[in-house]
Amino acid sequence: MTDAALNPQDIFNDPLFERLKAHVIDATGLSYFGSQDMELARHLSERLTVLHLSTCGAYWVLLHDGKNGEAELDLLIAQLTIGETFFFRHEEQFHAIRDRVLPDLIERNRSTRRLRIWSAGCATGAEPYSIAIVLKQCWPDVVAEWDVTIVGTDINRAFLAQARQGRYGEWALRATPADIAESCFVRSGNEWMIRPEYRRGVVFDYHNLVHHPYHSFHHRLDSWDLILCRNVMIYFNHETNRRIIRQFHGCVADNGWLVVGHAESNTELFQDFETINTIDAVIYRKTVPATPATHVARHDGCRSQPLIVLDDELSGGVSFDDERKGTDEVHQHLSCAPLNPEEHLRQALMWQQRGRPSDAEKALRRAIYLDRGFVLAHYYLGLLLKRRSELPGAKRCFRNALRLLEPIDRRAVMPTVEGIDASVLTELTRMHFEEVKYL
Repeated sequence: MTDAALNPQDIFNDPLFERLKAHVIDATGLSYFGSQDMELARHLSERLTVLHLSTCGAYWVLLHDGKNGEAELDLLIAQLTIGETFFFRHEEQFHAIRDRVLPDLIERNRSTRRLRIWSAGCATGAEPYSIAIVLKQCWPDVVAEWDVTIVGTDINRAFLAQARQGRYGEWALRATPADIAESCFVRSGNEWMIRPEYRRGVVFDYHNLVHHPYHSFHHRLDSWDLILCRNVMIYFNHETNRRIIRQFHGCVADNGWLVVGHAESNTELFQDFETINTIDAVIYRKTVPATPATHVARHDGCRSQPLIVLDDELSGGVSFDDERKGTDEVHQHLSCAPLNPEEHLRQALMWQQRGRPSDAEKALRRAIYLDRGFVLAHYYLGLLLKRRSELPGAKRCFRNALRLLEPIDRRAVMPTVEGIDASVLTELTRMHFEEVKYL
């Protein structure tokens, strides 16, 4: 035990420093600290001083102490990550989004009247709110009449809490035109509060880009029309970035868009995307292959398949023919296995993707009726009800899912979801449950 501030050099010289550093980098993906030993040692010394610990070994034990360790890791992440951001950062990219990306998406999605945008690594929320402002200022009819969702995610829970408040200091608005500041924010002393009409449709979730799934399993059963991940990948190593970009490609809709930071453009890493050069920015688009591959989700002897791969066939815009084809696929699956709860869950995902949440809810309730212990059906129904602000029902669904997950080995892979183990599903379910618990 010690009350004196620890010297970072002593932490660096600790025999377990390298092991602790490897654990932190593995848990967060922040490879930046792989070559920044003294900076990491400084952060660790501050945490150990606060906790009255004196060695890396004592801190290692704490980080591996179940929920106490998870809570401490959150605090360490809050110290390691940089939340410096501001509205309309890199104005030229927002011009490209306003003039090229959003007009294209709005035209493509007129049949579905849905728009899905993900701000990955959103820090305190300036980026997703900036997108919301652009949409409402330029396309008020879309915001008023369409189903528009903007999701901001980050690994720092403290940043997410601030983002949900929508409260910012003067520095965060330094690149915001005065007329936008006056019309979109309310001044409160030395702070600015974003107006409610610009917060509507913007939600914030915890997400670890290195360890968590990217597909619809986590975020409201939808593929993404636009993904923004700016000034985040500079903290990861090359191989991690390769994996991240590959997963972005897998969960963005056909003809959907990806926007990254200026320093993160790389021809080799983004070779699966089409590179679009605007006057002042480089952006990326996922183009549709000339000869579409056969999708896993299609009927093939009614074999059981991982549900998560359904995202690969779902595009941002659905025509009448696509809608009819999707309906035929649902009926084909169910005619083969009408009493199979997994097929009803698959049906629910298809209905949700096609903008039919009521049909999705019915299919999820049928899956639960057929199998009361079907964890994923409870989880997905909770997400659907949460999105519709039916909070008591959502709370009940997440509570049921958590209860069903308790006896399952945390390392066990969920049988109907590709690559997802029980520990990840438990963490996601608990996060959503805590969000609706007190609302």
